Amino acid sequence: MKANVRRTRRRMDAIDVIALVFMTIFTLVIAIPFYTTIVTSILTNTSYTRNPFQLIPDEVTFSNYVYIFQNSSLLTGYGNTLVVTAVGTAYGLLISLMTAYGLSFKGFPGKRLLTYLVVIPMYVSGGLLPTYLNTKDLGLMNSLWAIILQVGITPFNIIIIKNSIEQLPGEITEAARIDGAGEFKAFFKVVLPLIKPTLATFGLFIAVAYWNEWYGSMLYLNSNSQKTLQLILRNIVSQGSQDTAMAASAVTLTNVFSQGIKTAAVVVTMLPIMCLYPFLQKYFAKGLLVGAVKM
Repeated sequence: MKANVRRTRRRMDAIDVIALVFMTIFTLVIAIPFYTTIVTSILTNTSYTRNPFQLIPDEVTFSNYVYIFQNSSLLTGYGNTLVVTAVGTAYGLLISLMTAYGLSFKGFPGKRLLTYLVVIPMYVSGGLLPTYLNTKDLGLMNSLWAIILQVGITPFNIIIIKNSIEQLPGEITEAARIDGAGEFKAFFKVVLPLIKPTLATFGLFIAVAYWNEWYGSMLYLNSNSQKTLQLILRNIVSQGSQDTAMAASAVTLTNVFSQGIKTAAVVVTMLPIMCLYPFLQKYFAKGLLVGAVKM
């Protein structure tokens, strides 16, 4: 018996070591490009020309960030993106949660048909041209609502949240109804507190989708005052590749170069979401697993 326990323990230790080595390699594959992006963004032009790949920068400058933030439209883009992300995340979560809650009820007429109607767009979309024409007919061109209304709701989110709600004991909501709570009160006071991990996880998914959205913004937003951060940074990177020599002629921006501008733009774009993630990390894995057990 003891020999079997020892053999099992040694086998588990070996598996743990293999898993640790694999995860270390996987982490380095992800972390090293991100780290080198940050390093490149603060290198001088001379240092980058001499050695493009540096783990420890030998010459440091923030001229690339100065070049980016000197663009007067950057703050406007940040503001628009924050509005789109905040309003869109609240909208996407609310609609997805309410739809999932409705579909989680058992035995109501048409449930299977409604579920199919939610699932079908996962495989077949409406198409770019019909979506564009529909947006135009609704008068949403050059409006942030064109982005907010189209990005926040996905069938995947609804199905996983629905499965998460279905795994809750039915007696809990039944007890709330017996105590006189209506469906809205039962949903907000009983169901939501019990699915906090799912709520946090998909809230992060939706927020990231809004923050990174640029294709729809490129199609529907033409006014400079309505453009989001991704579009403005894309323009900055494009201009940076073309007029770096002009920027380098300025006294304070002598170290600006094209690759430095691009990597600085990447860092500026990623930083807010990376600051948000640690606060939701404890819910992340649990939220994914809770709703993924049942399909």
